[in-house]
Amino acid sequence: MLLLGRKAAMKMPLPIIAFCFLFVWAGFVNADDLRARDFDFRDDSIGDYDEALGYGWEKDSTKSVRRVSLTVPEGNHRVTVSLGHASEAAVTTIKAELRRLMVEALPTQAGEVKEVTFIVNTRRPEYGEGREVRLKDREHAGEWIVWDDKLTLEFIETAPALQTLVIEPAPDLPTLYLLGDSTMCDQPVEPYASWGQMLT
Repeated sequence: MLLLGRKAAMKMPLPIIAFCFLFVWAGFVNADDLRARDFDFRDDSIGDYDEALGYGWEKDSTKSVRRVSLTVPEGNHRVTVSLGHASEAAVTTIKAELRRLMVEALPTQAGEVKEVTFIVNTRRPEYGEGREVRLKDREHAGEWIVWDDKLTLEFIETAPALQTLVIEPAPDLPTLYLLGDSTMCDQPVEPYASWGQMLT
């Protein structure tokens, strides 16, 4: 998929070509950050996001658009979800953080369960010793979900059906950073989207 994205970018007019840089980061990792965490959503026991617990549904969730957040350290995270409903057919699309596409319109029949694994990167504005990314006003407001201390997943489509979720750190994976204009960056609202949001 990366090669397709690069070829598509090369065919664009010169002013909107996006450049890709690959950085591999290695550093000290807190042992507590290396544990896997698993969640079961089948019995509706998980409530609204609770900062003390570090997980839960965002309060703006609806029946057709549900957002769950998990407090995580900065870095790469391997997320495995099982999707499906015991008695109903469902179609589930998953977007992470600021609408990065992870799973697109995955159908399941009644009683069918499908498991999907994907990687989500989270980041913070702070870096180094006392340094911080200089954010714009809009990033502090409508785009803060990219910079907070949570990993947020959005489940949409026709009766999206989440059964279980397992999240574990993936510190050994390389991180690909994209640098470009609005055709590449995370677009915060529908119906806008960029090719950078589609690289999963």
